[in-house]
Amino acid sequence: KVPYTEIDWKAYMEEVEGVEQGEYDYSKLRGGTGPLVYPAGFVWIFMLLKWLTDGGTNLHRAQMIFAAIYLGTQAMVLALYVRVKEVPAWGLLLLLLSKRIHSLYVLRLFNDCVAMFF
Repeated sequence: KVPYTEIDWKAYMEEVEGVEQGEYDYSKLRGGTGPLVYPAGFVWIFMLLKWLTDGGTNLHRAQMIFAAIYLGTQAMVLALYVRVKEVPAWGLLLLLLSKRIHSLYVLRLFNDCVAMFF
């Protein structure tokens, strides 16, 4: 069992907090890892995630939300693989067994995961 690893989640919450407080100048929005470099869509999505996770403190709930995003993304990719009929069955299995993908979504809560879903 690999535990949650804090890398960027706290910084994301800090970055959106600035927007929640009324600051819209990107040069003034910062988190623990530096300045906000993500587009406004990131800010709005992570504001919603912050609200859903009790101010970003309920990591278990955040992991459950990211697990749902993970499953949705996997379902879409698998559907595409099946539709093109070019990927062998063992290729589908590789996607499902990827520990790296699981790690990005559920153990690290990276913003890339939300971007991949959309």
